[in-house]
Amino acid sequence: MNFPQEHPSASPLKGRTGIWLILILLLALAFRWLGPFLQQSTGDSLHYVALAMKLRTRGLNGYNLRGVDFKEISLTQSSVKHLLQLKPSKESDPQGDLMRHLHKISLDYYDEPLHHIAYGYPVLLMLIHKMSEHAEGEDWQLVHCAIEPWDLIRLQPIQLVQAQWRWVAPALFSSLGMIVLTYFLGTWWFGKQSGLWAALLVAIHPIDILTSQRIWADDALVFMCLVALLGWCRARDRASWLWALASGIALGCAILFKQSAIFFGVGLVVAEGFQHWRTSNHLQGSTPRIQALIVFACAVGLSFVTAHWFATIWGMYGTPFYNPPVDVGIEANPWHHRLQHRPSPIIFYTLGTACLSPCMLLGWLRIGEKRIQWLFLVIAIFFFIIIVIGHREYRYILPVLPLSAIAAGYVLMSLSTRWKTALIIFIVAQIAWSLHLTNRYTWQNWGEVMTPF
Repeated sequence: MNFPQEHPSASPLKGRTGIWLILILLLALAFRWLGPFLQQSTGDSLHYVALAMKLRTRGLNGYNLRGVDFKEISLTQSSVKHLLQLKPSKESDPQGDLMRHLHKISLDYYDEPLHHIAYGYPVLLMLIHKMSEHAEGEDWQLVHCAIEPWDLIRLQPIQLVQAQWRWVAPALFSSLGMIVLTYFLGTWWFGKQSGLWAALLVAIHPIDILTSQRIWADDALVFMCLVALLGWCRARDRASWLWALASGIALGCAILFKQSAIFFGVGLVVAEGFQHWRTSNHLQGSTPRIQALIVFACAVGLSFVTAHWFATIWGMYGTPFYNPPVDVGIEANPWHHRLQHRPSPIIFYTLGTACLSPCMLLGWLRIGEKRIQWLFLVIAIFFFIIIVIGHREYRYILPVLPLSAIAAGYVLMSLSTRWKTALIIFIVAQIAWSLHLTNRYTWQNWGEVMTPF
């Protein structure tokens, strides 16, 4: 990974650069503040909170979606139910309201003794609930009705915030942290201007704007992937096994948040191996013995964090990478039916992502330069894996979004002043486009952009 490096010790936040970064974060926050007011009582958002409640009330033995009951709450005198309160079901009702609802909408594959999604994010939500000093089975609430902007005046917004802010906060702060880390990595590799451009592109990307306002693990996943990447770069630069250990721990946390982090890790390993084979370079100031120690330390950190989960699910299902078989009846579910009728993954991810943020394609103008080919190799491997697997949701691209932004920022930095003026106009148009998309889709409970597919 032979980037021209500007170390963090070179005061990357000094002077006007720090002011620009703060302005970018304020812009990002202006796009991302609605999370506590949005309906989050279905899909993954509901499942994460339910799993967190089950972990706190029944431990790992109850890590599934069984035994969860609902209670609808109205904040006004009307018949509209504004909040959904989750509570453990009675022992005489092992299925619970949630499981009966899932069966009703043809999602039978969720009826499993051990939930197949890793427990990282539910554990985080459980710890947040525990720190709020509420009793185990109390205060598990979600906004239940579709809130329109004018409802924030008619209702009492503070009640919605009190009900849901703790579940949305991890995604929001992970998104802001992801922007900061994108800036630091871009600055470290290509200079401050490149880092600022990259941070801006991530801040205005419509996919992250949407995911950062949902009770989803995607932003926490990306944040930890970037922490792992930063730790690995420092380990290489300083020949430090401690940084390598921290990198492995961070990647392990990312995998526990969402197992697509494995795809990111595979991309890093292949890209590192290719770079080492092509250049025959060794870690700076290190011997082969130190290199082996660094790789071993990273593997130890990764194994330390993930071993318990993979051993648990392996013991239950006979494989560490278990996914439940999807029933044919899933076609009766409108959301999954919509996903299944999207274009093929290769068309969906190429044309779809280009439409959402054309600025992200700028990095490919310099794909022939060796100094950034490493980035493109990680991105290409990640895309190849998710295309082969067949996922068709835009949020799956988030782990490599910062790398694409850094490559695009490098191109923006190196353009002439004349082209920069035109591109600034183009980015202003991108901000307007992102504002249109988020205004159109944020208030929808699905939380997924349906443009252009």
